[in-house]
Amino acid sequence: MGKSTLYQTNDMFLDMPRVNMDEIVREFGSWKNQADVFKAGKIAISKISEYFKAGESFNQEVTLCGQSVWQNIKKAKELGYFVEMYIVEIFDNTNVFQRVARFESGKCIFKVEHCPNWVP
Repeated sequence: MGKSTLYQTNDMFLDMPRVNMDEIVREFGSWKNQADVFKAGKIAISKISEYFKAGESFNQEVTLCGQSVWQNIKKAKELGYFVEMYIVEIFDNTNVFQRVARFESGKCIFKVEHCPNWVP
């Protein structure tokens, strides 16, 4: 089971708004186009900002790469949100780890060679 499957099969997320870069970029473009990735990132940031301003609960699917994820968690806590994290470990799926490394340009806090053995 992956992150998206967890979201799609859990009833508690049914009526909750969602921020997912894969889904956003798929609406208008491709991960292969850096302009599309940049645009999707701006849309995601805008959605998160709107949810914070409204005090609305939301689901964000992330790989825990990059500082913005941690900054959003910190901001949510400061705004009084109760933050729940569901860790989905994927074993023997090197394609996922390669994609994370490729799109984060080496800025992933978990290096690719360590991902298969990562223990939370």
